[in-house]
Amino acid sequence: MKTAIIALTKNGTQTAIKLGKLMKSDIYVKYPHEEKGINVFSLSLKELVKDIFDEYEAFILIMATGIAFRTFAPYLKTKDCDPALIVMDEKAQFAISLLSGHLGGANELTQEIAELIGAIPVITTATDVNKTIAFDLVAKKNNCAIENIGATKFISGALVNGETISLHCPYPIIGQLPKEVTDYTKDPQENVVTISNKIEQLPQNHVLYLRPKNLVLGIGCRRNTPFSTIEKAFTEFMDQEKYSILSIKAIASIDLKKDETGILALAEKYKLPFITFTAEDLNKYTIESDGSQFVKETTGTASVSQSAALAMCKNGKTVIKKTICQGITLSLAEEITEIRI
Repeated sequence: MKTAIIALTKNGTQTAIKLGKLMKSDIYVKYPHEEKGINVFSLSLKELVKDIFDEYEAFILIMATGIAFRTFAPYLKTKDCDPALIVMDEKAQFAISLLSGHLGGANELTQEIAELIGAIPVITTATDVNKTIAFDLVAKKNNCAIENIGATKFISGALVNGETISLHCPYPIIGQLPKEVTDYTKDPQENVVTISNKIEQLPQNHVLYLRPKNLVLGIGCRRNTPFSTIEKAFTEFMDQEKYSILSIKAIASIDLKKDETGILALAEKYKLPFITFTAEDLNKYTIESDGSQFVKETTGTASVSQSAALAMCKNGKTVIKKTICQGITLSLAEEITEIRI
């Protein structure tokens, strides 16, 4: 986690230097100092934060909470993308998790700082205070995308109020679920958490959808197929097969397509890595019944999309065989998935 420590006063600068020696971080101080590796800024705090806000995943702010709040407020967006903010007093008596306690890692970082420097950690997140499960943390731990972040307040609210919720999850659970979380298939509750790559609308009013990144999209197309055609085929395919786009972790194809502009544009738009394999690699995964003699004569392998998806998934399995959509071949492979609580 790329972290910045910012201090404004003489005593705060000493605390920043002390903490900076104990953890890897960049240090910005207002008070003049000749210590090597310290950034002394002449700008106002507001101007400094404007310049560096997008560079860091976490900020440790040695200053009053009110100053920190007013300075950072204009740059904050949503809880799933805001940086972790931790506030400390200049004597390092307290470390306060101010923002992004779970998804941004502020609570964990606060505990780490407290142990390193002997401060008292102050964490006010309701699920932590009540020692109950936090499903945004479950999402982070298992590399799940949160489809509807707004629903977390209903799930967390129910848990901290002592209510029971249900978990709908087709994958093995590693760890012990608390007694207030029931199996949706046996005991459905009004508040539900779904952990799945499948699109399934449950009838309850409050459903939090967590999408594990466990799918690989295999793709093959004719040279110079337009991006618009590829994207339309992709979205129609995912919609038809009822799989979430948020669960795709990568796009895979043959190395002959490594510079295919339409596929590259698709990968860029959806922020996905695009991985290619040689025909020799793909032949290890080719199933003759799903292959094409024409494709084999053209590329050296009878199957591109399905074999590429499997090659990327290692020990995974095909969940959607080669499908032709808008003249483009698409398939999905799924990695073996376990959910750790």
